[in-house]
Amino acid sequence: AELGASAYAAVVLKDPAAVEAILTTEQTDGSTGYYSIMLARKDSGIATLADMKGKNLGFADPDSTSGYLVPLVSLPADTGAPVEEFFGSTDFGGGHENLILAVLDGKFDAGTTWGSGVGEFSDGYTSGNVRSMVDKGLWYGFDGSIEIRDTQVVVRRRFLGWVNFFFDTNSAFFGMSPPDVFGVVFGGPEIEPGRSNLSLAFNDFLNNGEWQHLDVFIKLLQTIVMAFVGTLFACIVAFPLAFLAARNINRNRPVNWLLKRCFDFTRSVDMLIWALFFTRGFGPGPIAGIAAIFFTDTGTFGKLYSEALENIDDKQREGVRSVGASPAEVQRYGVVPQVLPLFASQALYFWESNTRSATIIGAVGAGGIGLKLLEAMRTNNDWENVAYMVLLILVVVFIFDGISNAIRSRLIGLSPAAKLLR
Repeated sequence: AELGASAYAAVVLKDPAAVEAILTTEQTDGSTGYYSIMLARKDSGIATLADMKGKNLGFADPDSTSGYLVPLVSLPADTGAPVEEFFGSTDFGGGHENLILAVLDGKFDAGTTWGSGVGEFSDGYTSGNVRSMVDKGLWYGFDGSIEIRDTQVVVRRRFLGWVNFFFDTNSAFFGMSPPDVFGVVFGGPEIEPGRSNLSLAFNDFLNNGEWQHLDVFIKLLQTIVMAFVGTLFACIVAFPLAFLAARNINRNRPVNWLLKRCFDFTRSVDMLIWALFFTRGFGPGPIAGIAAIFFTDTGTFGKLYSEALENIDDKQREGVRSVGASPAEVQRYGVVPQVLPLFASQALYFWESNTRSATIIGAVGAGGIGLKLLEAMRTNNDWENVAYMVLLILVVVFIFDGISNAIRSRLIGLSPAAKLLR
């Protein structure tokens, strides 16, 4: 059996005859021992033990000789103070490998582990925890990691920002700094004969295999179009139906009642439920999303428009009728000018709102960026792609909100004072 120092000591203390040391590791310099070492990130600014005063220290586990027992005794002697007083806080990392990964992730300022102290540190020494992590492909210095799998080699670099956001490894611009890319694009020789470097860079950015910018932009455009078309169709259908549902425009009470109940039905069923229903009927895609928005908003617009019509000023309508206008002309010149700015304002607001809603219904199969967002979340590994798409959605919503507010303010003729209050 292979025993560590603490396990061997525990057995010997209990029964010296129970175990006999046969083999031990011999380093390239002939030594047979190893060291308890403390590791910190290269960019942490920690170079000496004194730099750790007040910082967060991680131990490997309570049963580890090099990762806990030896540091617990030697550190007070080296610092001149108890561990709990010298360091800001201490905790266990759950084992040597997990502790080093926690240091890399910034959960600890430094951590204690073990190594032979012989050989190059960049290689993980000749033996020890760091060397074991290198051999397993779990660690490759503090600048990144390399993992050897059955069918591929995964290399990760640690730096501030999103990995390969602009260019993937298949691009001729991969690995170039922004100034270098700028110089090659606008002043360098053609990388591909007959094609400008600017066109090549733009193509490589859009077709980035890791971030799929072009596909994300197309899906985002689908979401915007889905919201626009669904809202537009709902406005077109609800507009004439609202005149039939308004009691002061159409005196047929059964028709008024029936249309208003239809409006209540279509808007009472949530847009997400409509999306599930139409996804089942039409299959996944934007058509299901457009239909869901159309059905929900037709009921909402119908109710809002009919109530607005029932509250118009009849004097204007009577004035148009008094000059001999036909019923259609009475509605065209006596009613529509009163309600059109309000109708357009409400339509713009719902288009803005539906841009957000289309993302949600897209996640259930209605297409657009919502479905792509859900796919990225399901992998449980592409959270940077999720953050990227969420930021794009926020930007689009902010832009549409500003445009919608500006247009609606002009349509309903808000005064400067009213705009401030709004």
